[in-house]
Amino acid sequence: MYYLHHIPKLIQHCFPQFIWTGPQQGKEKNIYLTFDDGPTPEVTDFILDQLGEYEAHATFFCLGKQIEKHPSLFERILNEGHAVGNHTYSHLDGWKTETAKYLADVKKCGALTKSPLFRPPYGRIKRQQVKMLQEHPSLLGIDADAMTQIVMWDVMTGDFDIRMNADKCNQVIEKFGEINSIITMHDNIKSFKINCISVPFALNHFTCLGYSCKSLTMK
Repeated sequence: MYYLHHIPKLIQHCFPQFIWTGPQQGKEKNIYLTFDDGPTPEVTDFILDQLGEYEAHATFFCLGKQIEKHPSLFERILNEGHAVGNHTYSHLDGWKTETAKYLADVKKCGALTKSPLFRPPYGRIKRQQVKMLQEHPSLLGIDADAMTQIVMWDVMTGDFDIRMNADKCNQVIEKFGEINSIITMHDNIKSFKINCISVPFALNHFTCLGYSCKSLTMK
């Protein structure tokens, strides 16, 4: 799978319907850590423990099927002040999925997350799927007058990549993470061998630089 560790500004400008970086909050130095594919026992627990040690907040883009399997872990995410977003129910690839089926899967997850934040798995979503999600926020389980926010990222650590290791992921974090970056990591079993090292690294690295780690809905 081809992907970029850092999304060029040109690409971000070409797709303004997506959120690529976090909100600027005055002169604050903020960073936005995000975790996809959970909640996953032990893995999400570890990440939450690490965030707690640094009094940091993050955003978890959850799969509906994982929420149903591990409801108490989903509640822990919320109870500890983190934001959650919709990552579809069953991790569908929007490019390969018929729109009606895709939207039904999103809606099934939306009944659980009830969040305006949506991240398409693999970052793949068709124009028609985007249009429908923006015109029908009820698919995300939110009020009809609310605004759907399709969240991408500007830094992808590559923690899911079998060619990567923790040192390489740490280098990506160190090289590309900057003020208001949305950094994508994963809270699944596959990525844990890297993130058991890279999550503590990221938190320590940005703390030492004077950054605050915030969720995408924190004011």
